[in-house]
Amino acid sequence: YYLELIRTYLSMYPEHEERLLFHEELPYFYSPAYVVPRADKYFLMTSDDRRSQFVRQINATRTDAEKLEIQRKYSLAHPGLHSLDAHWQHDSKGTIFKSSPFS
Repeated sequence: YYLELIRTYLSMYPEHEERLLFHEELPYFYSPAYVVPRADKYFLMTSDDRRSQFVRQINATRTDAEKLEIQRKYSLAHPGLHSLDAHWQHDSKGTIFKSSPFS
């Protein structure tokens, strides 16, 4: 997602490339959702007439209950607008983790 935003931004402001890639810091999204391994989401199905088979992707994403609970606890401890910070990755000190796009 960030890569597409960076490309779009640089297409409008190419002179800002060095500053954006090396001097700006962006937070990391902390999502409780994840994509399951390929072996767990693709299934070989049989057609209704039983003459052919096809591959179907089923339940490709899941929610990590532990991450969801971490977000919930953070939101309860930080009410109001600060509860939105629960959606960003934090370091061991509780600060939102950020790094340059190039790193």
